[in-house]
Amino acid sequence: MIVYLATGSTPATFADRPWLEIPQVVAPVSEFMLRFASVNPTAKRIFVSSGGTIYGNPQVHPVDEDQPSMPISAYGMGKHMIEESVQFAGRTYGLNYNILRVSNPIGRHHQSAAQGVVSAAIRSLVTGTEFNMYGDGTSVRDYVDADDVAEAIWAACRDTCFNDRIWNVGSGVGHSLTDILELVEEVTGRKLRVKHIPSRKIDVQKVILNCSRVAADIGWVARRDIARTIEDIWMGHIRSMDLDERRIAYAIPGRF
Repeated sequence: MIVYLATGSTPATFADRPWLEIPQVVAPVSEFMLRFASVNPTAKRIFVSSGGTIYGNPQVHPVDEDQPSMPISAYGMGKHMIEESVQFAGRTYGLNYNILRVSNPIGRHHQSAAQGVVSAAIRSLVTGTEFNMYGDGTSVRDYVDADDVAEAIWAACRDTCFNDRIWNVGSGVGHSLTDILELVEEVTGRKLRVKHIPSRKIDVQKVILNCSRVAADIGWVARRDIARTIEDIWMGHIRSMDLDERRIAYAIPGRF
């Protein structure tokens, strides 16, 4: 069993040079999949793709797995191409695989400073800096707790009935960027200073996933409330700040 989550980019990484997504991200994953196929053709692959970018700007919501992939960013294009390479390996080498198209995961263990609206908003609150909002705040995403995503991956790993299957993994509920920022302010009791920046061509305006297939096939549904998830993220930051303060205190002679 292989679960592939690694990536070398974010939606903004190759926004100005989209062709670089292919040699730097797509090619290494494709090579890995095909090379591993020659070593262990019986192992099942779980590829974690992007349900938040691969559909582009779908006209029908919630979007199901049968709707076409029409990405508008290099990142989404790369995920689409990797999915195609995984399916190619399935057709030509007889490999078993499942693809999970995960929406917008947020959670208490998030560490990246490169992406993640909730963590970015909390960093702005903690540091007193402005939060950069792309667009007018009306863009809608399907936010899902990362712990729920982990359970979806585990359910896909345990499954022995389905091969060559694509599953959407999300909450099935849309929240605008403004909604999420209001939840952050409500949870933290602090007011964000927002700096409005023109929207980017790479940003999807709206995507909400239809996750009925994964529920019917392997029994997975998102269970965690997003407001509670944001609270968990905030408490994690508080604990982290407390730990840093204690480390600094112990490093100062005579403090204790």
